[in-house]
Amino acid sequence: MVFATSFRRAMEASGALAANMFGALIGGILEYTSMALGIRSLTMLALVLYGLSWLALLFRGWRLAWMRA
Repeated sequence: MVFATSFRRAMEASGALAANMFGALIGGILEYTSMALGIRSLTMLALVLYGLSWLALLFRGWRLAWMRA
């Protein structure tokens, strides 16, 4: 849902798709990391990453609103 909403709002579709592909790459790396660290630590890491993503989207909205003013 996050990607669909962000993709719809993106000014440049290719950049949004590239960011999604990069995220998939990082996700695959983290999946393999779960074998070494365990599922519980990966769950906490996923929550932190989703929180950072949410903050980045929020900051982007503030920045765009400030630039329009």
